[in-house]
Amino acid sequence: MTNSFKCENGNIVHTLKKDCILDLHNLLSNSTQLIDKMDPIEPRGVKNIGMLESAIGRQMVGSGNYYKYPDYSSNCATLIYGIIKNHSFHNGNKRAGLLALIKHLYVNGYVLSPKLNSDEIYEFLIAIADSKIPNFSNKYKKKYSFIRTKEEKKNGMNWSIDTIIRYIGFWIKRNSSPKQNTLKGELKISDLKKILENKSIVINQNGGILEVYIEKTSKFLGMKLPSSKKTNKRKYKLGSNRTTIGKSTLNYLRRDFNLTKADGVDNTFFYNENSFLDYEIKTYKKLIYRLSKH
Repeated sequence: MTNSFKCENGNIVHTLKKDCILDLHNLLSNSTQLIDKMDPIEPRGVKNIGMLESAIGRQMVGSGNYYKYPDYSSNCATLIYGIIKNHSFHNGNKRAGLLALIKHLYVNGYVLSPKLNSDEIYEFLIAIADSKIPNFSNKYKKKYSFIRTKEEKKNGMNWSIDTIIRYIGFWIKRNSSPKQNTLKGELKISDLKKILENKSIVINQNGGILEVYIEKTSKFLGMKLPSSKKTNKRKYKLGSNRTTIGKSTLNYLRRDFNLTKADGVDNTFFYNENSFLDYEIKTYKKLIYRLSKH
């Protein structure tokens, strides 16, 4: 799903492979139940495999230990630029670009800032698609102090592709946060049970209530005895979705059972990439719907 490379400056950058991009496109194609009234991605699939491979190959441009895009933000920038502009898929290229942005950030340890307005993300992606990044930059110049070189300024509003990629990477860097500091998503209860088993924490679900406790099993000569002791019993209410536990409820559970960063358990330990992407699709469903109409 991913590759990685180490640059001259010591940075390790993780890149997305072709099967990963195809999976993201398929995820969009199969997620209409998450996004009511979204235009279906029809026809599905790749329109030009060569253009798709070209978009993905942009991440690896370089020679030896030198890479043209040697950090997560510029590398992500050139990938989403290629996916959106190459029109590799019959439909859903901008939406695939959005998920590639989210995924590329994730595998490199970042997420989109929760404070970022979805309207701005929409304008940003449309500006890439319509070759209007200079206009986007001008509109948001009070928010972002992007400085072009003297050579770049000679071209006026006619930005080169390199300048456009540099701005896209600049915007991404300004609007991403380390994922270990940003708890996002919903966690499947079945996954939570597996995680907590190793800590002798038991979960029983009764409808919309989670009963959680620590089970201490007695042993004799190294063998478990049938009797056990239950301590620290707690109950937590679930929302309308009885298969997942939300962020705020999980925060309480982690605090009650010493599963916090202070105790050596990082936030991202609880989330896998699939549940994270499902959550991001739900978070940006209105944005994805708008992109489907453009």
